[in-house]
Amino acid sequence: MAGLDIKATRNAIATVLEAASIGQDVAVYAYSPGPDPDIVTGSPAILIGHAPGTDYRLTFGARGLAQLKLEIEIRCTSADGVSAELALDDLLNAGTGATSSIFDALTADPTFGGVVGNSELSDPTPPRPVRPGGSGPVAYWSASFTLTIYQPRS
Repeated sequence: MAGLDIKATRNAIATVLEAASIGQDVAVYAYSPGPDPDIVTGSPAILIGHAPGTDYRLTFGARGLAQLKLEIEIRCTSADGVSAELALDDLLNAGTGATSSIFDALTADPTFGGVVGNSELSDPTPPRPVRPGGSGPVAYWSASFTLTIYQPRS
């Protein structure tokens, strides 16, 4: 656990989600699955990407702390919006003991096997329909939250 290794962090998060029962039913992407981020194969899908707020010098000194913010986005498609929302609700449960809970999977070990110093989830967004380009038919339903990583720089 030396320094902030963003690739190792994203891969560790994906591994945690895949190791939980979530990975059996959900496609987990540490990186964009293709050139068009609005096209995701597999539904539901979890995408791990950057979020505003990364600070390489959160604290100073010999044991300075870096802060990395990642967005964990969950996407679900269905022929009707209700099925997509129900799938999102299942993945967004917290503290229920359900193996499908993304929150429970990511908070069980906030170091992701020692890859990071600590982490916390915040800023959930409610499920919403997404229309690429802002109009047309709903392509998928989406919800997300911010995963903040705290990592000693040395």
